[in-house]
Amino acid sequence: MQSKFYLLLKEAVTDDTSLIRVLDKIMNLINRYSRNYNGQIDEDLKSELIAKTIELVRKESIYKRFQ
Repeated sequence: MQSKFYLLLKEAVTDDTSLIRVLDKIMNLINRYSRNYNGQIDEDLKSELIAKTIELVRKESIYKRFQ
């Protein structure tokens, strides 16, 4: 059985709207892991995490790992 998130990831490979929805769903994780020791969000790290997420979704078709 395929989850809704799996189907969304699969669509996000070619669809920009789906990619934005994927990013929206994982933004809490990105914000949590981009904080520095003072608890402030490091914008450079946040940008890198978002870029890596897009790369994983688009180029590496990460949805295949969730089958």
